[in-house]
Amino acid sequence: MMTILLLFIAPTFAATGLFSWWARNSTTEATYEINGQTISAPKFIEKRMELSETLWLQGVRRFGPYRAGFDRFQQATVDDVLRQFVYEHEIDRVGIEPSDVAKDVEVRKAALDICSWYRVMERAGWIGTYQERFPDFSSERAVARFDLDTYSTALADDRFGINMSKKDFEGAVIRGLRVSSLIESVVGAAVVTEKEVFEEYASTYEKRVLELVQISSDDFLDQARETVTPEDIEEMYNSDPSRFVLQNRLGVEVARVDRRRLQDSIEYEPTAEEVEARYERDKNTLYRIRRPLNYVPPENATPEDDIRPLIDVFDAVVRTLVRDRTEVVEAEILQTALDSLTAMKDAGETVPLEQAFAEEIDYVEVRQIPPFVQRDVNQLDADIKNPAAYATFFLQERRAPGSVKPGDLYEFIATNGMGNFLIRVAEMLPQRTMTYDEAIEPALKATEEAQAKFLVEEYVGSWVTRIQAQEEGVTLEAFASDGNYTIHEMDPVSRSQSFNLKIDGRILAARVVVIENAFQIDEVGGVIGPVTGDTDKSEYVIRLKEIAPPDMDLYTALKVGTENRLRSDKQRALLDAFLVRLMENANIRVYQGEGDAVSRDQLIENAEDSPEGDQG
Repeated sequence: MMTILLLFIAPTFAATGLFSWWARNSTTEATYEINGQTISAPKFIEKRMELSETLWLQGVRRFGPYRAGFDRFQQATVDDVLRQFVYEHEIDRVGIEPSDVAKDVEVRKAALDICSWYRVMERAGWIGTYQERFPDFSSERAVARFDLDTYSTALADDRFGINMSKKDFEGAVIRGLRVSSLIESVVGAAVVTEKEVFEEYASTYEKRVLELVQISSDDFLDQARETVTPEDIEEMYNSDPSRFVLQNRLGVEVARVDRRRLQDSIEYEPTAEEVEARYERDKNTLYRIRRPLNYVPPENATPEDDIRPLIDVFDAVVRTLVRDRTEVVEAEILQTALDSLTAMKDAGETVPLEQAFAEEIDYVEVRQIPPFVQRDVNQLDADIKNPAAYATFFLQERRAPGSVKPGDLYEFIATNGMGNFLIRVAEMLPQRTMTYDEAIEPALKATEEAQAKFLVEEYVGSWVTRIQAQEEGVTLEAFASDGNYTIHEMDPVSRSQSFNLKIDGRILAARVVVIENAFQIDEVGGVIGPVTGDTDKSEYVIRLKEIAPPDMDLYTALKVGTENRLRSDKQRALLDAFLVRLMENANIRVYQGEGDAVSRDQLIENAEDSPEGDQG
């Protein structure tokens, strides 16, 4: 019973009318007339508190102490209360009263809900989140047995937060049961037949074999270019300037070390011990002699015969040591400069990169890089290219526009295959709409593409119209032959398998639109088109080749779920119609101060504020 009430009543309350919470309406002086009976303000408030407690208790049954902390008298809106009056009038009119057995069963269910939550929380020490405790509650509830002591303790325990007598608790449960019984009497008429279940399943999982002709608008670009005028370009821009966006542009200073000059400036001669140690470390990898695959070593050969002697590779070993020393010095220079720049920035002082290096050194090169957009990072000079480093600034600016400031530093030493370097922001230009002059090139491209699309649609549309009219000799094959196109046969697909629509191994960008249109074809052999999507440059002509039956094994697995969904839809439709009839018959009217009562629906339509008066 509780499930039905939550599924059908609560969504209806939430979806209809004005949302006027008790906390904002406790002083309302509106008086109502419902089904010809006058509802005074005190009676309305009393009903709201009663209904709020009922709704609150239903939440406690589902969410335990995690819902009990909510204010029990702030659950019902004005609309909830008005509908409760309407429900109760209908209950009295048709004489609905649950039997004593039904009341006992529902009260027992509610008590078991509360006892199960109480036992779970006791074992957990009253800690943990709802997500952590709910699995335990589900397990406990499945095997729960009624225990009067636990029931009494749970209702009174301050940690749980119910604090109700048994009489009040059971009274609230029975109040909810009365409305649930009314709802059940309405939705119980929803019947789903086997035929309806299968037809619903078939409409979703029925498979179709499609034949597609793909026509790329690129094939019509040359023709489109001949027809585009300056006026067309200007019209394209003016129709929606926001389409033409100049992305964030980053201007930077880059400081890198010229390793050749640095190496020349370093006074370093490796010692014999360093050379020998480095040779021993590298000889098995760098200085091994490469032998042919069929090489047969002499009988008296030793492993050392496969290694070049130190005397032959002495210069190479020295160069390796000098290069390593150069890289160490380079790293020290750049790290010292980065630390210095960071310290000055933290102190509020921003200085150019060159000031972080000694004036007398000539092996540090500082370059100014003009502003560039992120997609142009790979066009930077190879020795200062590091897409990941520059991306940090672009990503930061996109997340928080204006957050990247001149003087900001890349917090690490950037590296690539040609060396290391520092990056400092010179400027970050904001994203903005292009001016017409800036947008001429992209606007021209967009105009040409739009014109090409138009030409494709015009060409394809004329053919499809003639095919659908069954003109003699006009077929999909004739169309494909005329344009030198290929008719592609697709694998069988259902409505949910658009990802299986592929041409030359590539999933169609317009696959969702294509499959939607394909399932609108009523007969095998039917043709439809042109069809395309916003992100697809191609147009498609679709022919239905075959309708394949759905998978019956899958039907067996999904039958129950499909039946439940259809029944729920029918119950919703019945309940909606029932509520509309009830509310029309109730003819709710509002007394606002002096004067006659006015239709509440009319007040809602004609006023921005609630008809209940001042809500603030």
